Amino acid sequence: MSKRKTETKEEYEERKRRKKDKKKAKRAKKEDNANSSPSSVSSKNKTIDDENDVAISNTTPSVESYSSSSASSKDKTTAMQAMKPTISAVGNEENITDDDSPFKKKSISLTLGLLPVTLHNTEQGINDNLQEMILRYFHKLGGIVLAFDNVKTCKSSDGKAYGKIVNESPYIYYKVTCDLLLFEVKRGGKVVGAVTELSASHVGLLVLDSISVTIQLDSLRQNGFTYNTETDTWSKRDESGVDQTISIDSRLLFTVEELMEYDGFISLEGSGPLTLYHNAS
Repeated sequence: MSKRKTETKEEYEERKRRKKDKKKAKRAKKEDNANSSPSSVSSKNKTIDDENDVAISNTTPSVESYSSSSASSKDKTTAMQAMKPTISAVGNEENITDDDSPFKKKSISLTLGLLPVTLHNTEQGINDNLQEMILRYFHKLGGIVLAFDNVKTCKSSDGKAYGKIVNESPYIYYKVTCDLLLFEVKRGGKVVGAVTELSASHVGLLVLDSISVTIQLDSLRQNGFTYNTETDTWSKRDESGVDQTISIDSRLLFTVEELMEYDGFISLEGSGPLTLYHNAS
């Protein structure tokens, strides 16, 4: 009968270490194989430069060019969130009523980005994009968009609307022209607002039921108004001896002193000269 060889402590530790290293190497190899194999999404990304001319229906415009690579889902999400109309040209403005009116009409050219899901009805997609501009302030236009009309999409020589795909962007870009009705807001401009808040430190107003305006204490006092703590109103006596009182729902003509804008929404700070335009009934 053969005797079993006794394993020393050093041999046991060496055998245990080798077994552990073998497991670690096997696990690392499995991870490398998983990382190197193409995903189901990336395997579908193919160059389709030969398909630049796409057959289209009456409502689906052609696509001028494609990208041969695909952006990551994170990049696409960022691009989708950041996409806004790009105004490329602004035509001459037209006064709606008189020269002093803040309502203006302007013809513009702009670029809109539509997602592929809207290609079955690009007219509706363009309309939806323009709707997003309503009640937003655009510095290049110098005012707030109130309405749009006479929308036209740039067409190719065959009379069909077309769009472009640029690099890895998920959008199809269209050049559009249209007429806009604007509420012009600029420093030094005259605007009428409805009083919504009164305090000893300021008067708060709303313009178009959406633009917040603040007229500070100093401007009110410079224009001769004093605050009445009993009636919670600002009032003064004009040159003809008639009391002018600013109360809730009064309409006040003021001058735009400062314009603060964030993501298309603005707030104003007003100053004098202040004129009590009329009191709402």
